[in-house]
Amino acid sequence: MANEVPLATAEEAAEASLLYFIEPDKAAGAFDPSSPHYPSLWGHSNFQQIEVNKQVQEIYDIDGVMLFRDFISTTPNGLELRRRTAATTLLDTPIISVGINPALSWDDRITAAREHAEREGFHPVGGPKSVVCYSYPKLGLLCHSDNRRWVFDLSDRTRLEVDRPLEEAGPTELRSVNSLLSSASDESRDKDKFDSSMRELRAARTNSLISLESGISTLRESQEIQILPRITLVGQDNDHFCAVASAKMILAFHGIEKSQSQIAAAMNTGKDGTPSVNQPPAYEILSNNALEAKLESRSETSDFDNIFDDMKQNIISGHPFKMGIFGHAYAIGGYNIAHSSSGTITKFLKVYDPEPEKEGTIRWEDWNFIEKIFKNVISVRKTAIV
Repeated sequence: MANEVPLATAEEAAEASLLYFIEPDKAAGAFDPSSPHYPSLWGHSNFQQIEVNKQVQEIYDIDGVMLFRDFISTTPNGLELRRRTAATTLLDTPIISVGINPALSWDDRITAAREHAEREGFHPVGGPKSVVCYSYPKLGLLCHSDNRRWVFDLSDRTRLEVDRPLEEAGPTELRSVNSLLSSASDESRDKDKFDSSMRELRAARTNSLISLESGISTLRESQEIQILPRITLVGQDNDHFCAVASAKMILAFHGIEKSQSQIAAAMNTGKDGTPSVNQPPAYEILSNNALEAKLESRSETSDFDNIFDDMKQNIISGHPFKMGIFGHAYAIGGYNIAHSSSGTITKFLKVYDPEPEKEGTIRWEDWNFIEKIFKNVISVRKTAIV
């Protein structure tokens, strides 16, 4: 396939991506004083032998095109480092996300989903194309039954029909099945963006091969990072509570403790999720008007640089916010911007994702990728005192 990223290129990107986040063991290299746990996760010593036990997991689109390669390693403190790279240049950027979390035991989940599907009379697809990203970031097992395609979610084994017409799926933030590649724009533009990002990653990797400490220090000189403290990751209680769990994280940050059931009632959440228009009034009601929430939806004429600047200002002002994408929602609590000597700017947002159910994950996600998929943002701020 013309747009497929070679494995060796993806591996280069995975290795170089760590430079944006590793904290040197020397105190002078620390860049995240707001989080006392950051060094234990991202300290340089955790990555000395990280490439030795690396595994690669392929993840496909619902139509059989490889979307991602996940490079998975176990850190010395027993956590899972997952670097998700693009397997196609149509996703604009070599790096999708980087995160360290408790291991999710995907092999066990795949086996459980396969057994469940077979008991229900469905026929799982064989081979590596059986594991699909059916609605980013959700993964499922692709199956057939009566000449129709279905996916069984790997976390909760919910069954969804793949070829259900979009007009029946409801508003964009409700749970549904969709292809990331449906939003792919001009192929030559995508490849130009991909190649530009890859050149910067290779340059960073070359510097680090000479001296890791020097490479990280050089990058830090042109890097701006801010992470909000006190955000506690919350896993969603069920398959349709992603916006609810995101709201719980944001409300708790502001000192407002509500159960997911209380939030769902205020948002009028249904079995397919929460319409975005229901969410801002609920923040205000649940906070007794101590907070004000504003919904900003994407448009075809959006200025993405200005949108990122607005998101950055939310973080600088001490306000985590909710991001809605097609079929999902999560909270954002930090940003990471690196300027290269050639003028290229690499941007990441820190995602607090309530998926998988009951667990959740924290990761850094590349803005070039998010820019492609986000549908709306809800800014939540303290009400101005007049």
